[in-house]
Amino acid sequence: MAMGTSKKRVRQEDLWYGGELPTAPGRPFYTRLNDVLGNAGFDPFCEASCVSFYHTKIGRPSCLPVNTSAS
Repeated sequence: MAMGTSKKRVRQEDLWYGGELPTAPGRPFYTRLNDVLGNAGFDPFCEASCVSFYHTKIGRPSCLPVNTSAS
């Protein structure tokens, strides 16, 4: 940057205005989907189906194929 130009520089306005953005009610579809899959026992089914792809000695430790942190 050349000396003396920082005072002349005008800050550009923000591109997005928060009040004009549409709002969503959240994620009710995915909350309901997680409830349905949880009640159907999908997590244990998925883990049992994927266990043959895990290797005990090669590579990094495997992660579960399901999101156990969701509540």
